[in-house]
Amino acid sequence: MKLHIKCFNGVERDPEEMWEPDGCMAKAIEGSQRKKVTQRVFDNLELPDDVAKYLNRLRMERQKRNAKSVIENSTCDEATDAPVTAHYSSYQKHAGESAPSTSHTTMGHCSSGSHNTDDDIPPSIIYVASDATSHDIPTEPMSSTISRLKGDKCLESVDILRCTKVFQDIPRGWHIFDPGYPLKESGPRGQPLSAIDLIFFLNQSHHWSLCHLNTITGHLHHYNSLSGIDMSVNRLRSWVSKEPTIRTTTEITIWEKECPQQGDGFNCGIFALAVAQCLVEKKSIPSQVNTKELRSYFAERIESTQQLTSPDLDSSLSPIRPVIRSTSLPANSRSSQSISIESQGFFENLRREEGRLEIGRPVIAKKEVQLLSMKQGLGSRRQKLKEREDMASVLRGQVSDPETTEAVLVKIEVWINECPEGVGIMKERINEMKSDAASRKKSMREESKFLRERLRTVEAECDDIRKEVKQLEDQIPSHEKELKAMMETEQHLAHIKQSCAEFAKSR
Repeated sequence: MKLHIKCFNGVERDPEEMWEPDGCMAKAIEGSQRKKVTQRVFDNLELPDDVAKYLNRLRMERQKRNAKSVIENSTCDEATDAPVTAHYSSYQKHAGESAPSTSHTTMGHCSSGSHNTDDDIPPSIIYVASDATSHDIPTEPMSSTISRLKGDKCLESVDILRCTKVFQDIPRGWHIFDPGYPLKESGPRGQPLSAIDLIFFLNQSHHWSLCHLNTITGHLHHYNSLSGIDMSVNRLRSWVSKEPTIRTTTEITIWEKECPQQGDGFNCGIFALAVAQCLVEKKSIPSQVNTKELRSYFAERIESTQQLTSPDLDSSLSPIRPVIRSTSLPANSRSSQSISIESQGFFENLRREEGRLEIGRPVIAKKEVQLLSMKQGLGSRRQKLKEREDMASVLRGQVSDPETTEAVLVKIEVWINECPEGVGIMKERINEMKSDAASRKKSMREESKFLRERLRTVEAECDDIRKEVKQLEDQIPSHEKELKAMMETEQHLAHIKQSCAEFAKSR
């Protein structure tokens, strides 16, 4: 869809013409069998002559670039019938040869937001690094993801993957697959998944949608922000049903769920992320999505993460070289020329350090904000840890309490077995008491089991929070040390400037 919009804009025509009653898109849908926007509809579009010529020109330019890429890349495999890039050829050759892992980043051929907008590439293929054995597939820098988020660009799979990394408080038992996973060629994943709730980002016809599978109920919920586009949900269900590492307790059924609908052709990835975030954070799905606010949120979080971990940033935050604070005048025995030369060199060094400090001031300010955020995060995590530890302590007391353990259950069992039968009304009363005792025994056993499972979950949460607290406790001192060194250097420079001013005044 993005390609056709680009072509209409390229010949200075309004893309909305496609959807008018006599427009090419409206005619194609009307002439289709299913009366929906499918890949066949895109294939059968009868574009206006000037738009069709512009499209052919784009494709020819694309073919020339691909041909040049194949010639220059000596490691490239032979091209397929359709023009593809060197990495895509290599991917076709190796896909499915090794067991994939969902811990790797998917490659940058996204939905409506792919840089590769040529229809010659099959839209159902999504590039997943974990399904390829080639080590030459490039990984885009964080700056590209941040640029697409801030620039209202369509998101690629690597962008969506990075956005999912900033979700808050993902509960245990959830697993998010790489965007676009699985491929048709995807083999067994390796270790069985213990997660109950699985998230899949689907891509079809240059469009992203989201699926949520609960392996216990077998419900596969599909959230599509453009409901008119058919997605490959059936293929996903088929793959999950045959995948030995995903254990379902019942037959999988597809449920098309209501979700906010996008009004443009480039925010499908943002809508899918919005739904995914609501699901994993146990929030209700909104009726509308503020795409600008959400883009800004993800960009800021990714940018913050990059700045806290990037080696380049660490070097840029290294303490500014201190200027020597000696401001004493040269000895009287020296010539005026020597004094002039040394003074000139001194002031040049001073100006250079002032320039570096000016560049570093925004970094210092940002570092202060990040440090404050880390300290606040540490405080909240410690508070949450205390709450979980208190809960675990209460649960341990309930589990170990003799009144709720097997000892009581055994006594109830003995009483039921030894209780006399009785006659008449007494027999009915005794039978009623036996029934109540058996019911009580069952409920106590279930309660004991629930308490033990709850205790295990809370203890696991405590372990995770302790790791987060330890990580923050290790990071904060180093950030404080860097800030202190940079601020001391700023104070040194201020002192030197004051001394220089006093010296000039005395002259």
